[in-house]
Amino acid sequence: MIFGDNGTIIDEVSRTETIKARDKTLHEIREKGFISTITFPIKKPGGYQMRVVIRDAGTSHIGSASQFIEVPNLTKGRLSLSGILLQRLQPESKDGQNVTVQKQFQSDEQRDIAARSFRAGTNVRFGYGIYNAKLDKATNASKLIMQFKIFHDGKELFVSKEKDVKLVEETDPQRLLAEGVFALGKAIQPGDYVLQVIVKDLLAKGNAQVATQSIDFEIVE
Repeated sequence: MIFGDNGTIIDEVSRTETIKARDKTLHEIREKGFISTITFPIKKPGGYQMRVVIRDAGTSHIGSASQFIEVPNLTKGRLSLSGILLQRLQPESKDGQNVTVQKQFQSDEQRDIAARSFRAGTNVRFGYGIYNAKLDKATNASKLIMQFKIFHDGKELFVSKEKDVKLVEETDPQRLLAEGVFALGKAIQPGDYVLQVIVKDLLAKGNAQVATQSIDFEIVE
């Protein structure tokens, strides 16, 4: 269900799924859970509360989760950011190749996007979209810089230096995809944290120059 700023239900989707799994997959699902995706169109820009409720028909057990989401108004031409996705960064071997991980029904990186739970000492990759960036008329390229901050219990724990945005997809200049990485120290305490990403467009003017987005995540033992 999607709720508006006045607490009323804007829209809802309901469906039933039957899940069948073999022994190894069933063991993985019981141990780690699984990712299920719902496509939910939102018709107007604004702030919304999304709530998901799942009932196990076999046991009648119920689980629920909620998340605030913000849908920017891209028609005004202001610099805007999408929501942020978080995934652990797999370590590399000495020869520069990623360490081979046993094949799973769903990878830990896939689960990260939904669970957002990491252990101390993990390197975390964050990805996000950038909309309405201005382009240099001579080079047809954007000029963006970013900075990120990490908060715990409302207190600022870390502030990165400003640096050029690392773009991973720029075929559509109005919809750029970017990423960054931060390391969780081995001594970091378990608990709830917030990552804030701030992007500045050096080619834009006034209030259209800065956009920010945040995502919460958890450190577990």
